[in-house]
Amino acid sequence: MNQAPASSAEPDYETRFRQWTYLIPGNHGGRRSHQVPDVERFFKSGWELLASSDAGGQQKLIKKLASEEGLAMVKSLTEGMDDEVPGDREVLSVFQNAAVPLFQTLAHPGIASSLVLEHAVDTIYNFLYGSGGRRGAQVLRFCAKAISLMVIEGDNDVEHYQKRSTVLKPFFAVVERLVELNQGALLHQDFIQIIETISACVDIHRLQPESRRSLDKIRLRLGLGSLIPSATTTTQAGTQKAAFKLHHDLPGALSSDGPRHDNDHEQIKDIQILPTVEEISCPRLDYLPYSNATNNHLSGLPGLLDRQFRLLREDAIGGLRDAVRREAERLEMGAFQAMSPKQRNQERTYVHEDLRLRHWEVDRKKGLQLVADFAQPIAISKSGERQRKEWWDSSRRLQPTSLVCVVSSTGQNIFCLVCDPTPTAPSKVKQRDDDRSKAAQSLALEEEYQRKKQEMPSLHKDDNRAAVMLTLVSNDPTHITWISRVFSKGRSTVNMSLVEFPGVLLPTFQPTLRALQEMSQRLDIPFADHLAPLGIEVDAGDVPPPMYTQHEDFAFDLSPLSNGEPLALSTSKPFDRQGFDEHTSLDEAQQTAVVHALKSSLALIQGPPGTGKSYTGVSIIKVLLHNRRSADLGPIICVCYTNHALDQLLEHLVQDGIEQIVRIGSRSKSEILQNVNLHDLVQQIPQTKDEGYEKYLLNQQLSSSITEIEKLLRDLNAIDTENSMKVYLEEYWPSHFGQLFRPDMLDDDFILVTRRSQGVIGHWLRSADPDNTRNLPVVVLRESPLDGMSVTERRRLHAYWVQEHAEQLGEKMERALKPFQGTRCDLDTYYKEQQRRALSEAHVIGVTTSGLAKNLDVLRHLRSKVMVCEEAGEVLEAHTLTALLPSVEHAILIGDHEQLRPQVKNYDLCHDNPRGKHLALDISLFERLINPEHNSHSPPMPFTRLKVQRRMFPTIADLIRGNLYPDLEDHPKVRQYPNVHGMKDRLFWLTHENREDGADPTQAHSDSKSNDFEVRMVSALASHLTRQGTYAAGEIAVLTPYVRQLQKIRRSLGDMFEIVLNERDVQALEEQENAGDQPVSVIPPAAKKTKLLSALRAATIDNFQGEEAKVVILSYVRSNAEGKCGFLRTSNRINVALSRAQHGMYIIGDAQTASSVPMWAEIISILQSRGSIGDSLALCCPRHPDDAINVKTPDDFAIFSPEGGCDKRCSSRLPCGHACPNKCHSEALHLAVRCLERCSRIKDGCDHACPNPCGDPCDKKCKVTVANVELPCGHQSSVPCHHAQHPELVQCQVKELHKMMGCGHEIMIRCGGDPIADDLQCTATCATPLPFETDHVMIARAIVTETSHALYVMSLAKFTATTHAVLNAAMSLVFLAWRIAHGPVLMGSVRCRVLFPATAYPVRSVVPSSSRADIDALRSIMVDYYEALTYEEIDLDVDPCIFPSCGHVITRENLDQHMDMKEFYDYSTDSAGRAIITGAKNTSKPLSVTVQKSCPACRTPIRNIHRYGRIARRAWIDEATKKFIVWANASFVPMAARMRDVEEQLQPQATDNEKSDSLSRTLKTHFMTVPRLSLEGSSDSIIRRIANLTKNDKRYQNAFRLRNKILLFIVQVDEKEQPFTRIYDLVQDAKRHKGVQGRMEWTPDVLQTRNRLLATVLLLRCEYTIAANFLSACKGNAATITIDFHSFFIACESLIVDSRSKVQLANEVEGHLFWARFLALQRGISETVPDGGAPLIIARDHLKVAKEICVGHPGQTAGMLSEVEDTERALRDSTFYTSVTNEEKAAVYAAMASDFRGTGHWYYCQGGHLFTIGECGMPMETSRCPQCGAAVGGQSHRAVEGMTRAEDMDEQFGRLQV
Repeated sequence: MNQAPASSAEPDYETRFRQWTYLIPGNHGGRRSHQVPDVERFFKSGWELLASSDAGGQQKLIKKLASEEGLAMVKSLTEGMDDEVPGDREVLSVFQNAAVPLFQTLAHPGIASSLVLEHAVDTIYNFLYGSGGRRGAQVLRFCAKAISLMVIEGDNDVEHYQKRSTVLKPFFAVVERLVELNQGALLHQDFIQIIETISACVDIHRLQPESRRSLDKIRLRLGLGSLIPSATTTTQAGTQKAAFKLHHDLPGALSSDGPRHDNDHEQIKDIQILPTVEEISCPRLDYLPYSNATNNHLSGLPGLLDRQFRLLREDAIGGLRDAVRREAERLEMGAFQAMSPKQRNQERTYVHEDLRLRHWEVDRKKGLQLVADFAQPIAISKSGERQRKEWWDSSRRLQPTSLVCVVSSTGQNIFCLVCDPTPTAPSKVKQRDDDRSKAAQSLALEEEYQRKKQEMPSLHKDDNRAAVMLTLVSNDPTHITWISRVFSKGRSTVNMSLVEFPGVLLPTFQPTLRALQEMSQRLDIPFADHLAPLGIEVDAGDVPPPMYTQHEDFAFDLSPLSNGEPLALSTSKPFDRQGFDEHTSLDEAQQTAVVHALKSSLALIQGPPGTGKSYTGVSIIKVLLHNRRSADLGPIICVCYTNHALDQLLEHLVQDGIEQIVRIGSRSKSEILQNVNLHDLVQQIPQTKDEGYEKYLLNQQLSSSITEIEKLLRDLNAIDTENSMKVYLEEYWPSHFGQLFRPDMLDDDFILVTRRSQGVIGHWLRSADPDNTRNLPVVVLRESPLDGMSVTERRRLHAYWVQEHAEQLGEKMERALKPFQGTRCDLDTYYKEQQRRALSEAHVIGVTTSGLAKNLDVLRHLRSKVMVCEEAGEVLEAHTLTALLPSVEHAILIGDHEQLRPQVKNYDLCHDNPRGKHLALDISLFERLINPEHNSHSPPMPFTRLKVQRRMFPTIADLIRGNLYPDLEDHPKVRQYPNVHGMKDRLFWLTHENREDGADPTQAHSDSKSNDFEVRMVSALASHLTRQGTYAAGEIAVLTPYVRQLQKIRRSLGDMFEIVLNERDVQALEEQENAGDQPVSVIPPAAKKTKLLSALRAATIDNFQGEEAKVVILSYVRSNAEGKCGFLRTSNRINVALSRAQHGMYIIGDAQTASSVPMWAEIISILQSRGSIGDSLALCCPRHPDDAINVKTPDDFAIFSPEGGCDKRCSSRLPCGHACPNKCHSEALHLAVRCLERCSRIKDGCDHACPNPCGDPCDKKCKVTVANVELPCGHQSSVPCHHAQHPELVQCQVKELHKMMGCGHEIMIRCGGDPIADDLQCTATCATPLPFETDHVMIARAIVTETSHALYVMSLAKFTATTHAVLNAAMSLVFLAWRIAHGPVLMGSVRCRVLFPATAYPVRSVVPSSSRADIDALRSIMVDYYEALTYEEIDLDVDPCIFPSCGHVITRENLDQHMDMKEFYDYSTDSAGRAIITGAKNTSKPLSVTVQKSCPACRTPIRNIHRYGRIARRAWIDEATKKFIVWANASFVPMAARMRDVEEQLQPQATDNEKSDSLSRTLKTHFMTVPRLSLEGSSDSIIRRIANLTKNDKRYQNAFRLRNKILLFIVQVDEKEQPFTRIYDLVQDAKRHKGVQGRMEWTPDVLQTRNRLLATVLLLRCEYTIAANFLSACKGNAATITIDFHSFFIACESLIVDSRSKVQLANEVEGHLFWARFLALQRGISETVPDGGAPLIIARDHLKVAKEICVGHPGQTAGMLSEVEDTERALRDSTFYTSVTNEEKAAVYAAMASDFRGTGHWYYCQGGHLFTIGECGMPMETSRCPQCGAAVGGQSHRAVEGMTRAEDMDEQFGRLQV
């Protein structure tokens, strides 16, 4: 945000200002001058000075103009504007050169909108108006003459017309303000005639819109407009309907029975917001205006404001007024008569009994405060302090800002607010070091502050009393006096209670009501002819365009919505709708809504659920912001009803690149909007010099006022004490004072009593003659002697003294509070002025309806022309009216009146209540304008309706389509929603007959409803859905209409725990599902156990409007014989309930009860026709979808679906390869199972088994203890295994004798220890300190501690040592060097390899059931398929049979041949000539088993026969590897395609200038506070740093998401995660535990590395693209950029080495290229890399090698030679190389994609590696296998030697759909 300078005190301005003041006669540095004032020069130069100055200069000039000297110049000007001006030329000269500059000065936006200057400007206007308006009439008459001369002089001259327009604009603005400030102008006939004359001589239609608007307001104010109410208004002619009029008792004096109470007035400006004592006790009903204004006392705009004020006030205070009356009646009936809990809860109040008012306090910021206490609630009366604190905190009672009322038995009722008891800390007093008085003052203030903190009231500290700090809503002196009298001892018998109104917050309604009162006086609401027509028929279709669009040649530029294509929208010309449709992403209805909104000054847009109301609103705002300068719009005000809706709207704007957004209000929960809160921005706005000085003076006045108030409070707090009464009597009753306190006037008895403890007055009250029974009135007693009074008289007189003393102190307090409050108000004005300056620089201002009313003073001074209201159908009309600021020319209301109406507390005021139908407070302005059924004079306003919904699946949308939105259409995407996981149907009503619960009078919401059966059913269903593992937190919502039901559901869900996944886990699972046939993820999602309540959203229907969820569970609650439906009987609430779900919705409720409502009956009929309603709910097991599961009760879930699946055992293996022990469940829960089997993973360097369970992470280092490990020192020790692998690092603990240097004693130290290094002292008796003076020892220590390598230290230490002592010292320090070495230690072998957890892929075992055949059938079956022999024909001793799991019988010889046993085992013949197995063959060719062997009779796979286990497992490994290859390639191709999209998105295009500028501006703002940018460390940390700075740019977000996916893919295709590696680890583990000797053949060639290398290249490309484009945007913004791409260089070198070893030439070239590219990028922007040096030489070497590879192998590096040349050029010129996938590489990716869609053929190279040939599928050129380098391909469809066709891959995976 641009900040104005803190001051205008530049020498140039001060000089010009001083010269300007010299133009005032007598203002020459003290010298008097009698010169004639040069008014023309004075006002003209003043205007020029003002126009060129900042806020401080403007304030200084206006204050000077409003001073006595300045007003004298204004007077000189006005005196020269009379009828005696000699000629027309002189008239024009005075007008143009003096009057117009004055008008321009007063109408300047910075002056007219300033809150600080408001008083000074009003002073000038009042002076211009003059006494009785005579001066103002004279000025206007003169100006009218000048304007007429200007019109005559240049009537048809364009230049004169433009000049005249420039003059008229400030003139009309000044006249508008002049008439507004002075009510007398309404009755001044000269004003009316002059305005009529000016209106007649100017062409109104050719005036600028601002001038025309001001003239309309002037005419309206003076009674010249057509909208002024007439006393003879007639109703519209037409058909008359029969009507019966009831008597309507009017307000105040208009009532036939007279005013009801002291707060019953005809004008709302006279009504107090909170009820008075008389109003509370009044039995008559208050006057409430009807929606039909014919029966009300006011009509038109005043009647509209009157009605909204009275109804809103009744809704806000009606309930608390009745509650206070009932509590007062209870107190009057008897002391502390108890109220039943039922009564209290029905009133929705908390009553705190036995209230006592303690004392007054005053706070600098909070004002006058009252300390009170009351009896602790019975529930915690016997609890400890900690329990009391927990109770008060959890109950949320008496929170700060809570509204309460002090109710007394005497009839006095005082409304208060609970305030924070923490005192305001004293401000620091600036002082010099020698200023002792300031230091003492500061110390005293701090001591007082600490005292108040210790004594501040607390609700929980005292066992019996709870104390609270209150502040009076209104500082009424009568209230202060009454409270002060209660402090006195004589008033302790007053019974009082503190009534709390939970949920009633004064700031939610008081500002709005006050705004309505002010608006009723100003009547400056725009669109009055549409909002409140006066009985004259208004053409509804005639909504004019906004005033600012009526400039000549103005047209909206719609390019933000047309993808940058130029497209103009004029309010007076035809619009190219077809062109708009071709280039915009808006649908047809949204286009219509946007055009309608821009062309109508008052636009209404109805958005049914899911149709994109917010998206449409954001689109409109983007267009308005794009045209804000040409239209001079000022800040656009965005109004929402809730903070949540406001946050969502502003977040959408931020994400679309909108800047200069300000949010008003502190209730935002959005992290994105934290830096744009008005409260924080104001701190950045500097104050001017004048403001600082004025605030200093005001703070001084405030301190003086506080001192005076504190003195009065001391008297009020001790009003009846001896000292207080003594002062009072001495001042007001000197005779009585003398009789009591003056010794010379007392007798002996009185002299003696002064020494008594009870005091003089106390003794006097008790020392009366008991026989004296006189009873005179106070009037007589005031003049009577004191000593002759009776006891009764003395008490009566004393009570009179106390009462009068309290009244006098109250009057003094009232006088003291006025300047105190006035000073605070003035300080607040300066703060508001800073707010206004901050807001004036905003483009968008976001505020809630209540926040807008609270900040109305500031917002009125902004001159905003556009107001956008979201969810307008949910906003009370009163709130919408307050949002229509006088400056608004364009209002856009977006909402849906078919959804929730505004919330109203009092049901008697609601439209759906027959008693409240004529009041209809809950009808919003939005609904009233669309459907004005209550106003016969108002036809419906034109509006647009959005039609395409993008939220609900069509079957769900059908429920509201037929009833409410017949033209609602479904977007194609909603038909593609997946089914609800775990459910058979996506929409179902589970009906039941379990009755609702009865009312609970002990609960806070006793009138609310609940249903325990539905609570349990909802909890069970929510648990079942959560267990599917496919829904992230918040994607499942539980809705209910009742708060009590919600509380029970929350309590139930809070007691349940489930395994849930976060959003990233769910996204990973979805990507796995979309990838097709891939192996199980090697990285189980980070599932965690949490409360079920945290995994979903539970809310009432009313609080869920505007929200959506993938799955919604609706608890209907109501079930009764009467068919009462409660809240869900209205179509609005039904609409909201049924339109929140996206994928699925489940209603649990009594359909019979619901059918009593017509809309529910129609919905039930629809569900019945589809079979979607019943008494049982159908579940679906994710692994056995065909098995039927139906549940009727909550217990059925535990029986039939205990884990979210079915009741069968889980048949899938865990990711580690072990069997799952649980019941059938979802994939997510399956991956979250903790395997308790033995861990098979091993670590490098040892063969010890991991002691942890398989499902737990392995320890990074082996901790198995190894005994007798020999250390370098020769000792042996038992150490952990990881230490045994590096014994040189083990510190020997054996103790040895060591001779100390210097003293020669021997002490025991650890082996290898050094007394000097360890700072040891000799333990012998002498205790001589060790010598440490030898320089050589110091040198040796320095060399050792600063050297990296231990061997080097050792040799250097020996060389340096010149004495034996130094040699010993140096050698002992070698061990120290080992410990601190920061490089590789050369002694011993250091192994740094890190092992990833090894897991195996699960093998699904399919064992079909077989039936038992009888013996005869068995004998006749064929068992020898080669010789066609049956079972009874073979000799089992010669050729035994084998029984596979499928049930067939086959001879062993047949099955051996079928299984190709000779390929896996060595055979020989025995003596009988039979073949016998002599041993297993040592190797089996990788991927040699083309297909899994199966039964020759039924094709069932043969897996469970031990004889063929080796063959079956080999086939499984080969099949798993093939699947792995297919999945890896199929996953890589989409990522490569997405990489191209990311590169194109980040390329600077012509249409992206706005986004690029937005990012540049964001970075520029960031670097203003943090000028240094550092991109160092690991690649992850560099990318994270860039992500934080580009989090609002969607282009970068896509790149970051792709990078995360590539990283996950690299881990998934790592060699350690492939099937061969998994099997090898499992075999090695089994051998270790079973003690089996031998070795397993291990050929690394079987591992697939190609995809990992390709993905590594893709990762480098993605990271380079991100870094290059980001640094391009940073250029010129960051002052200093530090870059270190060392981590990227290491990644490139690793890729080069790995690719070279695997003969992957193209990937090796990529490694060389990216090494050079990252260096070029670093050199192009960073200051840390010199132009020459080693890095540049290395980069050139990389490019040289890359070029050699490309030249030598053009076939494998197609298109890469050009990339090498481009990189050389970028490296040479230090420019950015933009990485874009070349055409050759794109063709390779496209070929890969087509290969895996079945268009090519699969082959094996000589080494057994798979590859494909595209096109026709036959070899046409010779190349090399990228895995092993073997020759592949061929010529003319002939393959090279050793290459074979992989027919198994073609058959199994050729048709795989990716």
